[in-house]
This record gives sequence, structure tokens and C-alpha cells, in this order.
Amino acid sequence: MHLSQASPITTPARASASLTVRIDAALLALRVRGRRAIRILDLGCGPGTRLLETVLRARTLGFTAIEGYGVDARWPARAAPILIDPAIGLEFATGAPLAVLASEADSSCDLLVCDAALLTALAPDA
Repeated sequence: MHLSQASPITTPARASASLTVRIDAALLALRVRGRRAIRILDLGCGPGTRLLETVLRARTLGFTAIEGYGVDARWPARAAPILIDPAIGLEFATGAPLAVLASEADSSCDLLVCDAALLTALAPDA
């Protein structure tokens, strides 16, 4: 799936239970359609907790190839947590969200997770 067709999941700056439910619903919808591989992009990932939880949930749902990419402008790039699961690959980077979206334009992404405040800041003036 092209980035523009990815399922966007947004949340207020503070994570909520409803975000977890929405992410879970998006993951389940992909599995119901028979998907076994997934690429997740988390813009404004902070320390990476949300992305890590999402890739682990994808694994419990039966995804067999999971790629997670987290980007944040304020948090320094860090090494991905050590996961003893060859089905999961994680990468973190420091960067500006618009630059990341531009570089991802030719890539595919199945699930885009992003803080609503970040999307509002990126939205063009109406």
C-alpha cells in the first residue's frame, strides 16, 4: 500500500485507551484481509513506546513480517530495543516530519500513527 493509502491513526499529545483500540482495529482489519506483513510509520514517536507496543501487538495477531519506523524531531535517534523475534524490525530516526513524509512518498506504509497535534501543525492553512 502506498503511503497516501495508509490507514492514519491520530491521537492527542497524550496517548489514550481509544488510541490503542483504534490501532488494534486497524491491525485486525489488515489481518482479516489476509495480510501477514505490515509496515508501520510512527511520526512523533517520542521514546518509541507506542511503536514498540504496536509491533508487538501486530506479532500477537499473527503478522509474520513487521517493520516499524519511528521518527521524532525532538528525541535523538536511538538503537531499536533488542527483540528476540526475527519477524520484527525496528528503526528510529531523528528528523522533521515533513522531510520524513517526503522521503517516504515512494515507499509503502500500511499504518501511519501520528499525534493529532503534529498533524495540525503540518496541515496547510485553509
